[in-house]
Amino acid sequence: MNVPSERAAHPSVAAWAALRATAGSRGAIVTLVRGDGGASKAVGTHFALADDGRTFGSVTIGGCANGRAVVSAERVLQSGVRERLTLPLGEEDARALGLGCAGDVDLLVERVALTSPDPVADALDAAEAALEQGARVALVAPLSGLAGRLFVREDGSSAGTTGGAARDDAARALALHALGDAAAESGVYEAAGEEWLVQLLVSVRTVLVVGATDVAAALCALAASLGWRIVLIDSRDGALEEAS
Repeated sequence: MNVPSERAAHPSVAAWAALRATAGSRGAIVTLVRGDGGASKAVGTHFALADDGRTFGSVTIGGCANGRAVVSAERVLQSGVRERLTLPLGEEDARALGLGCAGDVDLLVERVALTSPDPVADALDAAEAALEQGARVALVAPLSGLAGRLFVREDGSSAGTTGGAARDDAARALALHALGDAAAESGVYEAAGEEWLVQLLVSVRTVLVVGATDVAAALCALAASLGWRIVLIDSRDGALEEAS
């Protein structure tokens, strides 16, 4: 049997790639802005909701916060008004996850168009293409005011917009400063009187796992926890569907 080859998306944009592949007209993107208590994933992690109800990715390692994120995404998908919200991870959630303490997750929830021009989609598409080339890039999102996203390369070239030339200049300056600082990390920064989420993205290792077996499942879980890209290969009919 000939199985068509399809390159796995970079982990940082995997939820976006899955949402885009649904062929719907729009969806909602939930971005992790900040996380406390050990339950959240890396800053900038995305969770996506398609207009047919399917979900992709997560912003925490489990617990009720993901369910609350779905409710918020459903609301934003209908209203089109983006939200920034803080979801508490209570002591009960923490115990259920085996964590020593509770915490909060700060999320940015936005609607994104899939069949018409959209700055968030343009920036995420550009980031995905650049990461496939092994580039080191940044995504910058304003956390108040008009929605948008700016993708920036180390040479200053960009895609998307944050809503205007002055805003884009501020976002680009933030991105270039972070890209030029080896100690910089993804997080919330202040510039031009606003808060911005700056997400630094680099290419990752790709792990090829041959055979959809129980051992492969354990290897995939381990690689995913390290943020590596996983490609599972199995030529048997239905094996990959069962593994997913």
